[in-house]
Amino acid sequence: MFGYWGWVCYALAMICLQCLRWRVWALALTLVLISGAGAGANQRQAFEETIQRARRVTGNGGLALAVEIYVKAVALSAQVDEAERAELVGELLGICRQLLEQRVFEPPVRGLVALLGITSGDDKGPVGRRVRELLEQVAVDLVFSGKPRLAVQALEGLMADGPGEAMRWALTVRAYLEMGEFERAIETLERGSVLFPDAPELLYARAALASSRARQAVGHANFARAESLLQEASTDLEKAVQRAPGVSGILRARGKILSSLWTYYRATGRAHRAIELFGQAEDAYSEAARFEPSNPELAFELGNLLFGASDWAWAQQWFDEALHRYQAVAQHPKLNATVRPVIQRNIERCRHNLVATLHNRALDACNTAHFGRAIGYLQETNRRVPKYTAESKKILAWVEERQSAFHNEVQKLKRLVESADAAVRLGDLMMAARRYDQAREAYQAALDRPTSSFTREQILARIFGSSEPTGEMQKIRLQIGSLTVQLEAPISFDLARLCALMQKAHSLTMAAFPHQLKGAVDIKIFVNQRAFLDQAGPRLGAHLGSSYRFGQVMTFEDPARSHQDWLKILVHEMTHRYVDELSYTLAPRWLSEGIAQWLASGWTRRDGQRLLGMAESDRLFAWKDLDRLFVENWNNPPSLAALSLQTRHMIEWLDNRYEFLRVLALLGAMRAKPRATASQPAVSSR
Repeated sequence: MFGYWGWVCYALAMICLQCLRWRVWALALTLVLISGAGAGANQRQAFEETIQRARRVTGNGGLALAVEIYVKAVALSAQVDEAERAELVGELLGICRQLLEQRVFEPPVRGLVALLGITSGDDKGPVGRRVRELLEQVAVDLVFSGKPRLAVQALEGLMADGPGEAMRWALTVRAYLEMGEFERAIETLERGSVLFPDAPELLYARAALASSRARQAVGHANFARAESLLQEASTDLEKAVQRAPGVSGILRARGKILSSLWTYYRATGRAHRAIELFGQAEDAYSEAARFEPSNPELAFELGNLLFGASDWAWAQQWFDEALHRYQAVAQHPKLNATVRPVIQRNIERCRHNLVATLHNRALDACNTAHFGRAIGYLQETNRRVPKYTAESKKILAWVEERQSAFHNEVQKLKRLVESADAAVRLGDLMMAARRYDQAREAYQAALDRPTSSFTREQILARIFGSSEPTGEMQKIRLQIGSLTVQLEAPISFDLARLCALMQKAHSLTMAAFPHQLKGAVDIKIFVNQRAFLDQAGPRLGAHLGSSYRFGQVMTFEDPARSHQDWLKILVHEMTHRYVDELSYTLAPRWLSEGIAQWLASGWTRRDGQRLLGMAESDRLFAWKDLDRLFVENWNNPPSLAALSLQTRHMIEWLDNRYEFLRVLALLGAMRAKPRATASQPAVSSR
């Protein structure tokens, strides 16, 4: 432990205790000084040898190994002069920069942390500031590129060097969140908030922490806790925006939190609040884009928000803008070569979403018999994104087939001028295409012709359904057992009948789902089918279905509906409400539709025979295509019936094999799936 000279000094000291103490102490002191000088010389020699070795390794291209050797040199640099130490700092800093340009992080982090100890603080020298600024920049890159543990290493070095700005604390909280270490994130946030109580960066970090904890609460079906945490996050970000109104990263984070709240209220059946939050989220993103007009990620995220709301036209506009911005970045002459592949992946991501948007616009147009418009969207897709030509051609062929079938059917029905049945079917065809005046004319013509399939009352009900909606709506709150129902319906609607039906529907669904719904069941009953079709329509996703949208059950008053028809509709749509909450809107449409159809209609032997016939004639659908097929065939009753039969059989099979509770467990697993939160955007974005 002492070395050779140390033991000599110790022996002499012992002699001092037995003889002439003062003379021997003087001699011992002299020897200690000689020992220190020798040790310093040895350390200096070791430093020089280490530096030479590091330079040789650097010359041979081994930059990562060279950093490790330079770090050892830093530990030996106490005995060297300032000029040599400055040379060491410059060489190590240069190698760290080279590695970072190559997107190699671990060795530079260790090198920069080592340099913290031998460079001046931020207020004393430019070299020290460069080291700390570079290390902080590396920490940001590591946090937002999915390397939180290495980011913590960098940030802990910075925090030990000095508290710095609130940004360091916010980044450290974010890194701990990425690692799933919530307790350390909370502790770091509390310590930082004491030093910087009004910092918008720490309000941002607190919102990110609340959002992550809300996601955990959702996974455990603790919806009250999730709502409280998301509201806290929203409040913190509102304060942060007030204190730093020009920081696009905070505005972007607010957009994400409001989007999370939008998802939450959709999942818990509060459509009106969800629509309000959607508008606020859109405003937050738009404001962020105003402060950072060249940031492609903002445009892309706003496009995703609009896509989730099935606002295809605006989604297309923002995906277009994001693609334009990414392409501008890719063409920048100083773009780092290692970043180029990342930008290219983002360009492909934009193109994929742009294609999906155009395809959905084509499907919507086709389902309302605007075939020319649908073909135009698909041709635009082929022109702008040739990579997806094969898929677009497949949809184009389907659209052309539907167009031909539609026109042939219309011509055939028009030729049957004496048939009331043909007139009614023509009216139904026009109603599905939302050509209400033509539908009404066909139904009126059917009244004057003999019919074998439809009663006069059924035809009159169709005329009522195609008429211009009139009359006032009323909003009523009903309590049916433990279930709260928020109802919007025409004043003329029979509420007593609905209450009796809702009691039965609630009993049936509650028996299947041992889950207490968080929110009320929101039901809107339109005055007739025409008003309903103007609001509903084909959409992707279970929570955006034709009659269950944004957490709201939507149907219409129909005089021809029987008591049993109404009960099936209510059970079906309330099942969507349960599935949406249990899966947090993540259940695919085919699964949600299958469960709803199965609970409302059950499964019979005749259903089994029909399915067997479909299998024998090779008419079963590919599971991966089911969600799309539900949209494509929205107004094609025979195809919809076949799709429903196949999905209903899957639920019947799952129930027989695993019991229905296992299906509910599957929905819970979907709910626990991670989703985007406000902690994603770069907190340093300005």
